[in-house]
Amino acid sequence: MKFHTINFLSSFSKVIGLKFFQGFLITITFLIYLAPYALGDDESKTELTPPPGKLNYLSEQRIIKFPFDIYRGDIRFNCKINGHDVQFLLDDGFHWDQLLFWGSPKVDSLGLKYEGEISIGGSKDDSGIQSRTASGITVGFPGVELTDQEAIITPYSSGNSVMWSGSVGQISAGLLKHFIVDINFDEMMMTLSEPGKFEYGGSGVAVPWEPIGFGPWSIPVNLKLSDGRDVSVKVLMDLGYNDQLEIATGKENSITVPENSTAGSLGRNIEGTETLGYFGRMPQIEIGGYKINNAIVAYISEEHSKNTFSEVMIGLGLLSRFNLVFDYYDKRLFIEPNKNFSEPFE
Repeated sequence: MKFHTINFLSSFSKVIGLKFFQGFLITITFLIYLAPYALGDDESKTELTPPPGKLNYLSEQRIIKFPFDIYRGDIRFNCKINGHDVQFLLDDGFHWDQLLFWGSPKVDSLGLKYEGEISIGGSKDDSGIQSRTASGITVGFPGVELTDQEAIITPYSSGNSVMWSGSVGQISAGLLKHFIVDINFDEMMMTLSEPGKFEYGGSGVAVPWEPIGFGPWSIPVNLKLSDGRDVSVKVLMDLGYNDQLEIATGKENSITVPENSTAGSLGRNIEGTETLGYFGRMPQIEIGGYKINNAIVAYISEEHSKNTFSEVMIGLGLLSRFNLVFDYYDKRLFIEPNKNFSEPFE
């Protein structure tokens, strides 16, 4: 358990995602166009917008498999950007279609076609961080390419490339809208399958999945609180958040900080604003019938809870105890306990 985790990647995705889905981005010379790709009959069923760019299979093999690792609390893997070998992170807090690059000389060497500027992370009192935009990007995986991808590139001065020195950026909808994504933490392998041909062969269960309305998706979770109450909540899922749960106290279910919790910083957002709160024990978390006991979770103080998007957010620290299959097309998340499921929380 990292008591001073800087939840920068997750917060960055939330800021960008919320602005994109609510249409509040301050655009200077860039206009975001809808990708010319249709889901056909699946679109009305899934409530997904069209996936970004185009998908090109390079062989008859339509199941793509490659290794990943966990880098500073995030899922990281190798891929190619315009033919150059890079390492990317996977984030699903918001389904925004653009790639995100940490501005650096390495990113400049990838042959991106810089086109304009865009302001991200701003508020009514702050114009945000002036970043660049690019399009026509190709992302390559073994046997498949994503072409005509768009991107946002933060400036060198943001410090992103230093904070995330082991990667050049992150991808979200480029994978999650094109494929059924199987993340196996026992094998440390990721498998991409065609939605129409996918059949689940594991021994786990399917958890209902639904959009929250402005970008993120949620799953139902039952919590046993320290005050003895049992509450059922829809939790926002975010692979870019590397702890177990983040609880916004004083909201719908009036969750309070348990006794003997430790005060601390829960991280900073893209604008450098610090979120304060506590780390304490959650007696029980139940997902799909699987029960996790005595987990250490983050409790946001009521003063800072008003700035959160949901009452409860679940992160990779808890999700990585399951092998996961992301199926946005049929609104379901398959979860199966893996070898880490029963490890104690420290």
